[in-house]
Amino acid sequence: MFCRTVGVALFGGSLLSLHGCGGGGGGDSPVNPDPHDAKPTPSPSPGVPTPVPPPVPPVDPCISAPSTPKGTGPDAFLVDELNQIYMGFDESDPNSPVGVTMRTIAPDMDASFWCGTPCYSGYADCRVSASMYNNKVLIKQDSFEVAVTMSRLAGIIYNQTSVEQTIGKCFYMYDATTWGRTNHGCGCATPGGCDTPDGAYQNQECQYEHPEARSGVKKGTCHDNTEKSPDVDQCWCNSDDRRKATTPLPEHAKTTSQQCFFRGPALYPPAGTFTNEYHEAMRARIKNQANPPIENKENSTEIIIKQEFWNEIIIEAQELERMLKIHPSYAYSAFFYIRGFEDGKKKAMEIQEQVFQQWGGPRVPIVEFDPKVDTRCTAPFRTKGRMPVTVPPTTTTTWDGLSCAGEWGTCGGGPSYSGPTCCSEGLYCAKKNAFFAQCEQETTSTTTAATTTTTTGVIV
Repeated sequence: MFCRTVGVALFGGSLLSLHGCGGGGGGDSPVNPDPHDAKPTPSPSPGVPTPVPPPVPPVDPCISAPSTPKGTGPDAFLVDELNQIYMGFDESDPNSPVGVTMRTIAPDMDASFWCGTPCYSGYADCRVSASMYNNKVLIKQDSFEVAVTMSRLAGIIYNQTSVEQTIGKCFYMYDATTWGRTNHGCGCATPGGCDTPDGAYQNQECQYEHPEARSGVKKGTCHDNTEKSPDVDQCWCNSDDRRKATTPLPEHAKTTSQQCFFRGPALYPPAGTFTNEYHEAMRARIKNQANPPIENKENSTEIIIKQEFWNEIIIEAQELERMLKIHPSYAYSAFFYIRGFEDGKKKAMEIQEQVFQQWGGPRVPIVEFDPKVDTRCTAPFRTKGRMPVTVPPTTTTTWDGLSCAGEWGTCGGGPSYSGPTCCSEGLYCAKKNAFFAQCEQETTSTTTAATTTTTTGVIV
C-alpha cells in the first residue's frame, strides 16, 4: 500500500500582542488587530528588476552509482551486448534497441513448448509467452531495480535479432491472458473450449447462422484464422476495425483491460514476414505507465504500479522450432539465473542440458542477471559466477535403467544421451532430429519436443 503523508502546522500557546502600532495616539494595540491596518508590501522600484534565483541543476543520480562491469571470459561479448541492448532504448530514435526478450521459468517448468499437441482446456496452441525488458519498463518505482516477472529465479533469453525478424509474433503493453486468444495468442479473446471451432485452440474463422450471437456455425465455412480475420484484425492496435468497446486504444488501456496487440514479424507466418511494431509498442507502454502511474485493481484494495507490471510478447512456436532445428543459438542467446540464488543456477543448468539433449550443441551459454541495480545508471547482466559442480540431465533423473518412456517422454538423444530408448505399450518413438526423439501416440501429430509436463500442461 502506498500512502501520502500530509504535514499539519499547529499554532498554540499565548496570544500574539502587537505594541506601538497605533496611529500616533499611543496606548496598547488591540489583541486582535484589524488586518486592514497592516502595512502593504512595498512594490519594487520602477525600472529595478526583481532578482531571480539561478536555476538549480538537476541532481544526477548516477554520479556515485557503480558502472556496469564488463563481461569476462568466453561470454564477455554476449554479456556486454545484452547490457547495451537493455540500456539502449531511445523513444526519439526508431532505430534504437527496444530491449531484451526474456521468459522466466517456474520451478515446475522447463524449456518445453507445445504445438500440434492434444487440446488442454481450450488453450491456444503454439504460443510461448515472454516479456521485453529495458531500463524504462518493468522497473520498481521506488528503487529503480528490475521488477522480475513473477519473481522467478531463472529463465530463457531469446535471440533478440530473431525476435525482431523471425520468431516474435506480437506484443502487448501488459499481461493479456493470451492462452484464451485466437491466432496462437495474437488475436481477440474468444469463448469456448476444445470442441469450439472458433475457440482459441481450434483457431477457426467461421460463418454463423446468428452472427451477433456467434452461434449456429455454418457447416463447411470454417478455416484457420489469418491476419485479416475479424478475430485477429479487430484486436490489432493499428486496425481501422478494432473493437473499440472492448479493446481500448493503448493510451486508454489499463493493466486489466482487454489489451490490443502490436504486430511482430511472425503474426501469421503463411502470409510472410511482417514489419514489427515493437518500437511503437514500447513508446506506447512508457507513455501509458506514467498516465497515471498507479491504478486500483478492480473489486480490490490492491494498488497496481504500472511501471512494475510485466508486458507480454508472444513467440510463435512453429518459427521457434524452425530456428532450433537450424541452430539453438538462433533461438536462444542465453539462459539466466537471478544473482544470489543457487536454485536459480541449478534451474538454468537444467534448462541448458534439456535444450542440448533436444536440439544439439554447442550448449547455449548461461549468464547472471542482477536485478538489484539502479537501472537508470547500471545494466543488470553479468558473466556467470561459480556454478554447481554437476546437475543431472533432466532426461535421466527418474530413469531406472530398464523401463520405457511414457507419452511425450524422451526416447532418444545425442551422443551424451543415456535415457530410455523404448516407449510404453501403444506408443512409438518419434525421432525429431539427430539429438532428440519422444514417445507419441500413433494418431498424434506432434511437431515440438516436450520431455516433461508442467502442472498445467501449458507455458504461461
